[in-house]
Amino acid sequence: MLISTLADHGHQAISAVFAAPMATPDPGIPNPPPSEIPGLGPVLGKFISWAKWTIRGAGVLGILWCCGMMIFGRRNRSALAVDGAIGLPWVLGGVSIAAIAATLVGSVL
Repeated sequence: MLISTLADHGHQAISAVFAAPMATPDPGIPNPPPSEIPGLGPVLGKFISWAKWTIRGAGVLGILWCCGMMIFGRRNRSALAVDGAIGLPWVLGGVSIAAIAATLVGSVL
């Protein structure tokens, strides 16, 4: 009985929070969509493609470097192998964030 009463009160509190009207933006504040600077689109596209290519190469080199550390650190140098294993998630995390960079920035703006 006590549990069902507490559950009802919790449900009512959550319903009250989500039923509250959301604030609408002030129509007097301008909020235009982003627009391209004339002539800069192709140049920016070229720089972004160069950055993607560089990050892809750095990611491959980073994974190979970590694998090499793990291979060479296998015998009597376990700290080197551990450093390679610890570096691998960092490389993969950096490459993953670079892969979703455009989507991430687009969702914020």
